[in-house]
Amino acid sequence: TWISFFQCLDSVNYTVLLLSACSLVFLIVVKELINGVILKNSKVPIPAELILVVAGTLISKYMCLHDCYHVEVVGLTPLGLKEPDLPPFELVPKVLTSSMILSIICAATTISMVLIYAKKHEYEVDANQELVAYGVGGIFSSFFFCFPSCGSLSRTAMQDSSGGKTQISSLVSCALMLVVLLVLGPQFEPLPSCVLSAIIVMSLKSMLMYFGDLKRAWFSSKIDASVWVVTFISVVFLDMDYGLIIGILFALITVLFRSQ
Repeated sequence: TWISFFQCLDSVNYTVLLLSACSLVFLIVVKELINGVILKNSKVPIPAELILVVAGTLISKYMCLHDCYHVEVVGLTPLGLKEPDLPPFELVPKVLTSSMILSIICAATTISMVLIYAKKHEYEVDANQELVAYGVGGIFSSFFFCFPSCGSLSRTAMQDSSGGKTQISSLVSCALMLVVLLVLGPQFEPLPSCVLSAIIVMSLKSMLMYFGDLKRAWFSSKIDASVWVVTFISVVFLDMDYGLIIGILFALITVLFRSQ
């Protein structure tokens, strides 16, 4: 959040700041300028993200950025997959409340993101089918001690900006991730986290451009636009959990206001 941002200004790591800035400049130059020229004559763009990850890993490894400049890196990545086992059901009473909040956040985040990209690429969405898929995936993955299933805005934006159109792109990503987990994990230990952050920020550029629609939404419906503004400010300055709760409560208040 912005509150955390200003609280940490005194502890800025200028090496990380410089590395992040250089990563962003590289991505902007390659993706916005060079690839724009290349795509006029070829369908194969320069894989800027892959080049940046490899270069960042090599620079960090041979310049000892973690040890000498305290740059946060990916760190130890254990090889292999955990064997399936029953989830620890004794933890259910302790995590029940948090799980309910998390499920609401995942559902709201996923459906809203799906609707945005459905509108962008002009296809229909069945919200119930999406929720059933995430529910089944969450139940199945719990036996392998995985994180809860949820749509990822950053990864979706990255896949969209990379040209992914169908589930095949996700299968390729999963296959590459499996190779990393089984074989290549230790090779990415020196990769600076700020390089990954720069890739995510660049992938979210198209999403940030939707700010331009706020003016049109305001003139279309001031109440709906105010719900967006209140939710956005709450998330930015507080956190996603509080922002979602405040946004839902404010939306309910607007419904009551309209019914009067």
